[in-house]
Amino acid sequence: MKKIAKIAIFIGFSFGFAGFSFADQTPQEFLTCGAIKPDKQRLACFDEALERATPDKLARKKDEKRQKIDDFGKAQLRSSPVKAVAEKQDADQKKDLNSIKLKVSRFSYTNSKKFVLFMANGQIWKQKSGGRIRLPKGEFEVEIKKGVLSGFNAILPTHRSIVKVHRVK
Repeated sequence: MKKIAKIAIFIGFSFGFAGFSFADQTPQEFLTCGAIKPDKQRLACFDEALERATPDKLARKKDEKRQKIDDFGKAQLRSSPVKAVAEKQDADQKKDLNSIKLKVSRFSYTNSKKFVLFMANGQIWKQKSGGRIRLPKGEFEVEIKKGVLSGFNAILPTHRSIVKVHRVK
C-alpha cells in the first residue's frame, strides 16, 4: 500500500510540474479569449490567436509541398557525378510524390510534331511518344504521374489516354 502511495505521489508531482510548464508557454491572448462571452466572438478570437501563435508551421508545410512539386521529375534531368551527392539525389527521389497537377501557361510544338509544355511554376516537359496531339488554347491543367517502371506520363484534358513525357527543365 505504501508503494502505491509513493508511486501516486511521484506521478502527481510529475504531471503537476508539466502542467505548470505548459501554463508558462500559453500566450496571454488565449486567456483573454476565454473571457469573451459571445460564442462567435470567442471562437474568432481563438482562431486569430492560433494563427498568430503558429504561422511558421503553416508556412513550413506550404514550403515543403511547393518544394516537392518543384522537384517532381528532377531526377530525370541529370544526376551528379559526385557519388555522395548522387546517393542523396536517389534518396530524395524515393520520397517524391507519385503525381502532380500543374497549370500550363503556354505550349509549343517541335518540328517532329511533339508538344513542349511550359508550366506556370517554371518546369518544362516534352512529349516522348505518339504523334501530334491537339492541346486546348489558353491555360489548362495537366496531371503528370510517375510511370510503372520508370519515366513520367501526362494526362491531358483533350486526350483520353496517357502520353509519355520527360522533364527538360
